Formats: sequence, structure tokens, C-alpha cells
Amino acid sequence: MTVSSCFMETEEEPQLGRIEATLLEADDPSRFSLVYEEVKTRKASEKTFDAIDVIGTLTPDQMQRIARPYRHLSADEEWVYNEDAWSSVDEKGNVEKGYRITRRANDNPYIRKPDLRPARLDGELEKQLINRDDAIFRVLIQVRDFPEWDIPIMTREGFTSVAEYQRLQGERDLKIADRKTILTEKSQNIFAYLDRVNGTVVQEA
Repeated sequence: MTVSSCFMETEEEPQLGRIEATLLEADDPSRFSLVYEEVKTRKASEKTFDAIDVIGTLTPDQMQRIARPYRHLSADEEWVYNEDAWSSVDEKGNVEKGYRITRRANDNPYIRKPDLRPARLDGELEKQLINRDDAIFRVLIQVRDFPEWDIPIMTREGFTSVAEYQRLQGERDLKIADRKTILTEKSQNIFAYLDRVNGTVVQEA
């Protein structure tokens, strides 16, 4: 029996999990304190914003947490961040645009429970592997308990320095390579299981 396997770890972020989304939706706004605020105003007679008021500063690490607060809810995270943006026009046509970052203490961290169940195949596929020595199957393998997505988001061009942009790109490349290595390591027990049921992996995609 021969098995052609296909497993994939993309460079795109997985969708937000239901548990993490629920934790963030339940937040009380009154618990948050101000970290950063930027307010721009433009008179009705002007085409460009003529006044910008800024409170606070943001570090590169904070920017990563602001972009994906739902990925930073574990016990080793001190804060949970929230962002808010608004735009308004008064009766005279004057425009105000604002962007605000707040945070609260991470006093109820999300504890991820590992899935330690052994590798398994769909029952019907396992029968086919055992009973048909001449067949080739294409199998999609899903690795359980894979590490949380931690690939840094690239900032908009011009938002950070060239050096910081290059640092982020280098860190991103390294972490993607690390995840591919982890995927290979965690797949070994799956390959061993296929071997026990007379399967042979002939191609990895």
C-alpha cells in the first residue's frame, strides 16, 4: 500500500478561534487605560489635516500585540490591548479623525489545553490501507497541538524605520522556517502510524 501525503503550513494567519474571540468580546471598556492616542483635525475649508495631537508612544512589541490581541492572551502576557478608531464631521463641516490604544491587566489568561491523543486515521481509509496493496491515496494530514501562530505582522511602509522593517522581515523569515521544522518533527509519529498499517509515504507536499 502506498500513500501520497499532503500537509501544509501556510504563511497566512489561521482564523481567530472561537474561545479567544469570546474572551475579547466580554471585555468591560471601563477596565482599560490609555496607552496612545492620535487625533487629527481639518477645517471645512482645508483639504489637508492642519493639526495633529498625539499622546503617548508605541513600541514595536506593542504594535504586534495591538494588531492581534487575541494571539496574546496567555499567562506570560502582562497586558491585553484594544484599539479604537473614529471619524466625525461637525455641523460646520470640520473633520476629526482619531486613533486610540488602550490596555488592561491580563488577570484572566487563556490557558491552552494540549491535545495529546495519538495519531489516527479515518476508519474507512484505514481499511483501504490494510486491504488494498496496489492503491495510492492522497491524504491530508492535520497535526494537532501545533504551536500558536507567532509570525510577526509587517508594518506599513514608512510607519517604522528601515532598520525596524528589516528586523521584522528577518524575524518573520526565521519563525516561518522554525514552524516548518516543527511540522516535520510532529509529523513523524503520523508517518510511523501509516507504516504500521502498511502505508508508505512516497511524496510530501
